[in-house]
Amino acid sequence: MIKKLKSIKKSNLVLLVLVVLNVVAFTTVSSGIKHKTQITETIASNNDNNTYFKSGVNVLDWSYTLLRYFKR
Repeated sequence: MIKKLKSIKKSNLVLLVLVVLNVVAFTTVSSGIKHKTQITETIASNNDNNTYFKSGVNVLDWSYTLLRYFKR
């Protein structure tokens, strides 16, 4: 198994680690949100959707920044 890890390029290994970290972060955050949210009978505004979108963009930006850092 160690030989297999050595044969993988460093960039591919970094990408794999970033994908795994993103999945773990997403599941952790989404499970926390599901348990703590109260069900209300209100209409969701566009501002609520924008915060989730901005958070997703921030996570992707963080991933690409790490990728650029490790490519150097």
